[in-house]
Parts: sequence; structure tokens; C-alpha cells
Amino acid sequence: MNDLYALEPTALRTANELRFFLAQFGPPAGRYLAALPKTWFDEIEKSFQEARPVEQQRILALLRRAREGSMVLSRPRAAWSTLQDWRYNVSSLATSPQPLIKAGIVNSEILEQLPAGLVSVNEFSPGPTCEMEMPATADAFVRLTSVIIELKGDIHLVDPYMDPCRGDMKSVLAAMMDRMADAPVNSLTIWVRAREIIGNKARTLNELEQALMLAGAKARARVRVTYNLLDDSLEERMHARCFFSIKGGVSSDQGFQVLRTPSKTKVSPMSEALLDAYIARYHEGKHAPIEHTVSVVIGPRQGAHRQQR
Repeated sequence: MNDLYALEPTALRTANELRFFLAQFGPPAGRYLAALPKTWFDEIEKSFQEARPVEQQRILALLRRAREGSMVLSRPRAAWSTLQDWRYNVSSLATSPQPLIKAGIVNSEILEQLPAGLVSVNEFSPGPTCEMEMPATADAFVRLTSVIIELKGDIHLVDPYMDPCRGDMKSVLAAMMDRMADAPVNSLTIWVRAREIIGNKARTLNELEQALMLAGAKARARVRVTYNLLDDSLEERMHARCFFSIKGGVSSDQGFQVLRTPSKTKVSPMSEALLDAYIARYHEGKHAPIEHTVSVVIGPRQGAHRQQR
């Protein structure tokens, strides 16, 4: 899930082909295209330069939507040799010990055997979404959420049981905060159920504040972290556990915690409908009443304050 692919700039022939192809990528699909080389958008336009003007306008509109919809992600630091062709470069990126992309997708009319790491566009059939099981480790959660963090924007983590005082959850938070500081992301808002944290576990606000600051102690850039404890007893109860921004998100069935080996959790990209509902509920303020808020700044010049509603 959240794998990167690369598309040969000359692989497609019409605007309709490009439209259907791009529809398989982006946050709701849980897979992305890498703009390889860094002039990829220009090269796509050049490949259609002999098309009718109307067709060219459609191509430009599709590429603009691909940028705005985060279907295509830039990778300007990818190793790229101008002395080699596109297929050689992308095959190398797909087959290296730490591959940058899962596969390169090329023109289906070429009949010779393709190099490793390349697949014909006609054979590329990944399915509608990338739901999968993955190990519930801190490193795996960072890999899962890295693309959402890369898209930037304000990040929200919804998990009714997210307790930063617990080691199996604090390690995940610490890894995520470290990655956000690298992005950088300006803010992370965590939404939890008050009676699970304050009630059942009897955490104090001071304990929660200190745990959040410790989780973000190694962050190299400042990120504001807001921890909201909701009273959802009179509202629709919090259930799905998601990590999202306004641009996309992911869900984790068993939340964001380290599970005992070899336990796994099922993860999936958030559908557009679920993402819209969560944006309305949490980003736009239609959530259940907030009982308490703990706000900290991680990174250089850490600080904190608490607020009771």
C-alpha cells in the first residue's frame, strides 16, 4: 500500500487512456505515480504535441488534476542518468536493494522481453484499492503514513484509545512525530475518547503532557501537537482509526500501536466519502464535545499548555 510507480511518458496514446490510467492513483487508491524524471510533466505534454488542440487541452487539464489531486509525486533527488534511457533508469530504481518504486509501466506495443522492474501498461491491473495486512510496528506505521505526511497540511490522528503514556503507542507516535518534523508538518491533532484515557486509565493531564513531549523530544523541527479528549457519549461514538489530512488518509483496523510479533493489522486508504466525513467531523469542528485539551510544541523550544472545557 502507498507504493510508487512510474509511467513511461510515451506509454499512452490518447487523453482517454491517460484519464483512465490516472484514475488508478492518488490517496483514495493508496498508490501513487512518481514524476520520473523531474521533467516528466513536460515530457508527457511533448508526447501529445501532434494531437489535435482539443486533445492537448484535455491532456493539460488531466495533468493539472493529477498535480492537485496528489496522484503524481515529485522525486527530484532520484538518481537519474541522462546518458541512459528511461527504461534503464526506472528498471534500476525498481530493482535496487532499497527500491524507490514498485514498477515502471511502459508502452504495451513493445514485444521484446521487458527488463526487470518494468511491466506493460496492458498488464498493469492493480485493482481499485490497496487494502492489505501489515506488521504492526512503528517503522511500518511510518512507511504507511509517510505519503500523507509528505502531502503536508494539518494532520489528524483519530484513535479513541491512543494513550501516549503506553509504550506500544508512544513508540509509534514518536516515529510519526520525527517524520513530520522532517516534512515539515505544522500541526498534528490527536482525537481520543476521554473516558478511555481519563476515566478508565485515570491519566492526569500532566502525565499526558509529559508523555507527548517525550514522544517528540527528538524532533528536529517545531510541530504543534494538540491532544483532544472527547465526550462522545451523546454523539456517534468514535470507532474507525484514521490518519489523514485534507488531501488523503489511511485507516488501521487495530489502531496505531505496536502489536506482539507476528500480529498484523489491516490497513486501507480512506475512501473519498470517508475522508470527507472525517474532514467535516474533525477538521471543520463537527466532532463531539471536547472535555480536555493538551497542547504541546515538540522540537526546538518545546512548550505546553492545558485547557479544560
